[in-house]
Amino acid sequence: MLFDRLQNIYQLYQNKASVDAEIGVRALLKDYPNNSDVLRLGALTALSLNQVVTAKSRLFKAMELCSLTAEMANSLGNILKAAGDWSQAEEAYKKAIVLDGAYEPVRSNVIDLLIKSGQIERAHAEIKRQSDVYGDSDFLFFARATVLLELGQYDKALGHIDQISEAYSSAKIAALKLRLFFHLREFDKMKIAFDAIPLESEDAVESLALMINGYAMQDDWMGAREIIKTIIENPKAPPPLFVKASDLLRRGGFESEADALRIQTGSRFEGHVDILTQNAAAEFDAERYQESSDIYAQALALRPGNYNIMTGYARTCLAAGQFDLCQQLIRGAFQQTPNSQFLYALAATLQRKRGQPYKGLYDYEVFIQSYDLGPPPGYASIDEFNQALKACLKRQHCFKSEPLNQSLRQGTQTDQDLFLVDEPVLRSFFDLLEDPITQYMQKIGFDDQHPFKRRNTGRYRINGAWSVELFPHGHHVNHVHPMGWISSSYYVDVPDVAKDQEEKQGWIKFGEPDIPSLNLSPEKYIEPKGGRLVLFPSYMWHGTIPFTGQQRRLTLPFDVLPV
Repeated sequence: MLFDRLQNIYQLYQNKASVDAEIGVRALLKDYPNNSDVLRLGALTALSLNQVVTAKSRLFKAMELCSLTAEMANSLGNILKAAGDWSQAEEAYKKAIVLDGAYEPVRSNVIDLLIKSGQIERAHAEIKRQSDVYGDSDFLFFARATVLLELGQYDKALGHIDQISEAYSSAKIAALKLRLFFHLREFDKMKIAFDAIPLESEDAVESLALMINGYAMQDDWMGAREIIKTIIENPKAPPPLFVKASDLLRRGGFESEADALRIQTGSRFEGHVDILTQNAAAEFDAERYQESSDIYAQALALRPGNYNIMTGYARTCLAAGQFDLCQQLIRGAFQQTPNSQFLYALAATLQRKRGQPYKGLYDYEVFIQSYDLGPPPGYASIDEFNQALKACLKRQHCFKSEPLNQSLRQGTQTDQDLFLVDEPVLRSFFDLLEDPITQYMQKIGFDDQHPFKRRNTGRYRINGAWSVELFPHGHHVNHVHPMGWISSSYYVDVPDVAKDQEEKQGWIKFGEPDIPSLNLSPEKYIEPKGGRLVLFPSYMWHGTIPFTGQQRRLTLPFDVLPV
């Protein structure tokens, strides 16, 4: 009886009927609360719904009831990876390998973790090691192509894709080709790859966003809107694609079209959780916070424990003055992702709005530090170095407009991780960072009770670097860096108007949240200067004051993670 019920639930899980599978697990747990098989399956179903806390709780209980297996350690790694706890996830995978070196799923999970956490060179080495030990496979060809894409070796990446057999996921191959052709700016080939991705696949939403980004960053909104039109006229298109299409239209400035599509989608998929979440966000944007809060409550009831819904709901409650509920949601979401930079931003803003002490998180004098760098070896001055760096970065800026999913307005952003670009002047730049980052970590110190300081190991790695060129009147809206620990801005070229101490044009500002209705002003400003590096916690709200004139502003920001 139990075996048959477990098999039926596992089949639902395999078929991605996650809600039905979770309902089945909850029914089983009432009858068999201490059965390790039920708990282990329950960890899988909870994780498929992004209920990380529930998944971890069930798995830990199962681990108390039976001996640890490679499968269980691998599941723990998957749960920790979903929570963004990269180092502990890697330790769990290592334990799985020790328990059973032949357990194949963990081998691919280790590589996937290294890629997703931005450790591309380590991923490359691990792929080579596995290829030498176990021989090549479709997954290793795919992973190698992914790593080569990140390294900017696009032709080599395509060569490895061509070696993948037809038995491998055609949707994933097409999505990877789409990314490659995006970087190569071959938009006709992007469209061919996009058309090969089934609309119901897990890669479809991200691929649509990248496709529209590619057209929009070339100022080809006619082509972008034609793709969106094709999607919404397809009777097989699922709700998440409609939601993404509407969001992209709104970000592109087509608000009436976005609203019309949202209303059409609501009628077509009434009551769907993704539609509810989008409607809640739209009510938030319209500053109808009570209506937004009510809709978020409905969405969360349909998808309990969902991190994205909880954070959107918390943000709305903060704007609406529902501070107790906001705090409750923040605490619940922290259990899902304990290192979430966005949640720390919300928590500090909540404390500030309540009139409570918040400088523990926003200690501006300690946590924001500026360093006016000297030139690296081979350059007579920092100005000479910046001129060489500027020429290098200009070659990397290949688009005409800003991406739709970033904070900048009226400017361009590079599309490849500059830390992985093999250019001597960039290598000199990253070598130049060693002393200031080390000094910064020494300055902030260590405190195991502080969410920022407790991660300070004294060692670090660069987790993504990019360049932003702002045009006249360009700026960054207030934002945080969700994938960072320490964030930065390095100023390569600064417009002359930034010298005005009163107007502060082009200056970076800190402490002003992206919720205008809270009426919380910036609390600290830093003047940009050529050769100046600013370091600060990734969770600190920051933005840029627009600037006038004809000159442009060129920066090279990066994020840092502890190791």
